[in-house]
Amino acid sequence: MNLLGRKTVFLSIALLSYLIGSIPFAWIIPKLVRKEDIRETGSKNVGATNVFRRSKVMGLLVLSTDLAKGAIPIACGKIMGTDPVCAYLCGLFVVIGHIFPLWLKFKGGKGVAANLGALTLLNPAAAVSFFISWSSTFAISKISSLSTLVALATSIFVCAMTEENKISVFVYVITSILITYKHKENIELLLKDEEKRLF
Repeated sequence: MNLLGRKTVFLSIALLSYLIGSIPFAWIIPKLVRKEDIRETGSKNVGATNVFRRSKVMGLLVLSTDLAKGAIPIACGKIMGTDPVCAYLCGLFVVIGHIFPLWLKFKGGKGVAANLGALTLLNPAAAVSFFISWSSTFAISKISSLSTLVALATSIFVCAMTEENKISVFVYVITSILITYKHKENIELLLKDEEKRLF
């Protein structure tokens, strides 16, 4: 494939990644099931954690669909033969789509589940480290945001240790910084010891 062809493939996959990432399942599912606007309840965040507070079943459904929408563009990219850096960039675009969804006037969730879905195909070892560190931190603290921050740090470390292409690592660091930035209010609450526990 020539350079123009590779650029066309990448731009197509990047656009697809953003559009799939933009699908707001955390808004769609409560709207269909309970006719609720998740943006008007709980933390008002369009994400699985906020939905989980309303309904465990709906929360798990949102989590599953968000994981899937993170993985699908990466799978498509691999089928089309994109290189590792392009694949990581597609993961970044999925998260950007989740955080800034076209369909909700660019006001979405925090990108955690979408990121994990993408990471599962990008770097399975980093994804496993993310899951284990998130789960263990949550088991102790019951705080989703703290668990996410610990999991991001752990997965960056594992990614850096296992990924040969350091540009790919850099892209994942950018993705993690974006997700961390979306947790800025949670970080402020954590520092004040005022962050809510999920249970």
